[in-house]
Amino acid sequence: RAAAHSPSVKLCRSPTPHRMAPGAHARHFPVSKMNNARLSPAALLASLVLVLGSGPGGYVAAIRASQLGLKVAIVERELLGGICLNWGCIPTKALLRSAEIYHYMQHAKDYGLVADGISADIAAVVKRSRGVAKQLNQGVTHLMKKNKITVHMGDGTLTAANKVVVTKDGKTEQISAKNIILATGARARDL
Repeated sequence: RAAAHSPSVKLCRSPTPHRMAPGAHARHFPVSKMNNARLSPAALLASLVLVLGSGPGGYVAAIRASQLGLKVAIVERELLGGICLNWGCIPTKALLRSAEIYHYMQHAKDYGLVADGISADIAAVVKRSRGVAKQLNQGVTHLMKKNKITVHMGDGTLTAANKVVVTKDGKTEQISAKNIILATGARARDL
């Protein structure tokens, strides 16, 4: 808190004061000096925020850091959006929605409707589910570009307090960052 009052740190109002409850006071956030062209490349890299994992926690944190003026990079092993968006929550909800519609159609008579010959095309249901996931993945990709977030695809390994090694196809890249957010999410586990 003391650092926020030092003369070298600029403050700005929250970008969304209109969403505050009546009587609430706007919080102040430090403004990054990333737009200062006098910073050396080493200083730019040292003030980078690196997010390890691009699931719902990771990509939202990266976007918010970028909105606050910080230089941001994100590391993802497979697809932007993580397990939830690509294989877990979202595709499952799409499958459940198809099952719900099928159930309603089977009980159309209860609603005063007639629907004969109801059947399910499982391949089409799965295709729809994958399409929903793909569309949302493309949305996250667009948000990364829109917010000028550098995306590094590969396995990220935290090797020191401020260093991550990204490995993909046998090639490695070392990234140093002043701030690292671990948002590695979850993995399915066999029981």
